[in-house]
Amino acid sequence: KSSLARKFRRVTASSDPRIIQRLGLYASISALSSVAIGLAALLGWTLHIGALFTWGAGQAIAPNSAACMMLAGVSLWLLRKEGDPSFALARRLAANTAATIVGLVGLLTLAEHLFGADFGIDRLLVVGPPIARTLMSPVAAGAFLLLAPALLGIDWRTRRGDWPAQFFSGAVGLFALGCDF
Repeated sequence: KSSLARKFRRVTASSDPRIIQRLGLYASISALSSVAIGLAALLGWTLHIGALFTWGAGQAIAPNSAACMMLAGVSLWLLRKEGDPSFALARRLAANTAATIVGLVGLLTLAEHLFGADFGIDRLLVVGPPIARTLMSPVAAGAFLLLAPALLGIDWRTRRGDWPAQFFSGAVGLFALGCDF
């Protein structure tokens, strides 16, 4: 059994099962909605349907931001609960790979903003003719950079009993309050 499953059992032994079930449902809905929004935005960029990559607002969701939303959702989906033990390692590896890519894209985008560079990562995922540059905001890049260690360390607990992923997730939540993806 994974360490997350063992820790989850310890937490759930003294917790209200209804709350645990609701939190599991919240994680599932969060993961699926993140994947759906990212997929819709990428589909909008590919098919040139502005309503899908702007969601009716004036600001477009950058393609790399949409991809990060999808990858973060996939990572959370894979980490949300224990499944078939024979696929646990593959599931964990896929989740960690997705989270690492999210962090690297956030880091590279922040570097683009700080140094005025153009690595072209905002145009890598769009199929078809070249598009105008739509760079992910620095706030969103910072949020993705913090979300990566939250996903990578989601089952890690310190000796004092703290869950560092909570602090990273809380910081991401604060970033999201002022973020325009």
